[in-house]
Amino acid sequence: GDSVPSSGPPISIDWNHQSHEEMSVDEYECSRPIECKRSRDDLKMDSSDRVTMLESEWETSLYEIMRASLESSSVRESRLKTRRRPKSAERVAELVESARHSLKKVSLKTKIKRRSALMNHHHETY
Repeated sequence: GDSVPSSGPPISIDWNHQSHEEMSVDEYECSRPIECKRSRDDLKMDSSDRVTMLESEWETSLYEIMRASLESSSVRESRLKTRRRPKSAERVAELVESARHSLKKVSLKTKIKRRSALMNHHHETY
C-alpha cells in the first residue's frame, strides 16, 4: 500500500477514473458540510478490520497479508530510527553526502582536463 499503518498490513485504494467537473482539493473541502468532515481518528482503520477486508472483499492470501505487514513494520522501524537520530548525526550525514558530491565533481573536472590535455598533445604531435 501507499501508506504505512501503525500496525498490520496496509490497504491500497483502487479506483477507476470517472469524468466529472474538475475541482481543486480546497474547493472540495470547502463545499463539504461540516458534519461530513471526519477527524483524523475517524480516518484510521483497525488492523484486524484491514485484514478482514483484504481476505474477504479482495481475496488476498494470508501470505500476501503477512508479507505486507512485515514490509510495513520494516518501514515503520526505519522511520522511527530516522526520527530518533540526533540532529548532529543528520548534519554529519548531510556533510558526508555533500563532500562525496563535491569530490565527484572535482574528479570529473580532473578527468576532463586530462583528456583535453591528451587530445591537445596528440593533435600537436600530428
